Amino acid sequence: MEETTERNIVLWSRIDQKSCYKAILSAGLKCIVIPTKKHPQTDEVSTDLEALQHAIDKYSHRILAVLTTTSCFCPRVPDEVDEVAKMIQLWNDEYDGNGAGIAHVINHAYGLQCQQTNKLLNRACTIGRVDAIICSTDKNFLVPVGGALIISPDENVIGCISKNYPGRASASPMIDLFITLLSMGLDGYKRILDERKRLVGVFRSNFELLAAKFGERLLNCP
Repeated sequence: MEETTERNIVLWSRIDQKSCYKAILSAGLKCIVIPTKKHPQTDEVSTDLEALQHAIDKYSHRILAVLTTTSCFCPRVPDEVDEVAKMIQLWNDEYDGNGAGIAHVINHAYGLQCQQTNKLLNRACTIGRVDAIICSTDKNFLVPVGGALIISPDENVIGCISKNYPGRASASPMIDLFITLLSMGLDGYKRILDERKRLVGVFRSNFELLAAKFGERLLNCP
């Protein structure tokens, strides 16, 4: 009888925030933390694609999923999820064409309100493997903490998650979101996003002045 390798490893592109790490451990899986690297011309810290590829080659069929992040705190900037998605798709096509392959889950957290990050996600879904995108409802939609959205380019993934999770959580986050969206409407929500975008430049210029006053500088993370 052919031996089946247990897929129990999650490769996690490091962020210094423990929610993802705790989720992996709570599921009874093993977390391999992939180090990040600093951009040579800026203060940005992001995906080390070479380290990730090395880990994929090393652990291969023992890997259940790769977990990346697009919404985090500076100087950490979004992972190169498009390149990661393409990397995973190429590996799956070459080594696991008939199996489920390595999955790709993206922690999008508060990124739903950022147009650039959403474009990055769309590209990742187009050119490579993306199974699920997880977003928080609170910062994205101005509702109390406690809710999340799961997005996927594959409706079967959403169906499987729905079947495994019915009735196991409070309906309060969904009701809060529903009421808030009815109150704001689509036009109201778009106005908030436009105002947020406009205020970025104002915030940056004033923050630079404040930093200079105390002999500090603003991190360069464009």
